[in-house]
Amino acid sequence: MIVSNTKLIFVDFGNADEDGAIRLVTFGTLQDLFEEGIELREGIVLKISDGELIADATVAFREGMWVALINNWEADEAPDTQSPRSSKAPDTRV
Repeated sequence: MIVSNTKLIFVDFGNADEDGAIRLVTFGTLQDLFEEGIELREGIVLKISDGELIADATVAFREGMWVALINNWEADEAPDTQSPRSSKAPDTRV
């Protein structure tokens, strides 16, 4: 599994569908994707975080939006690789 990003992409793990797929629609998520130069495509793997939890996730397009399907969770061992937004309060704007 090859991860597409070097910095963590901020996500809101609470913004998930009924199957647990994380919606990639928040301002912070979209800004991080833009800054990393990542164009979302089916099957790419992203390293995502809400500032506390970190996961590897595969991107999919469902019901008209991009989502991240969690592959595995890991411990936060590299704070210097976090998105600048991860140390702030969660971004709840849609």
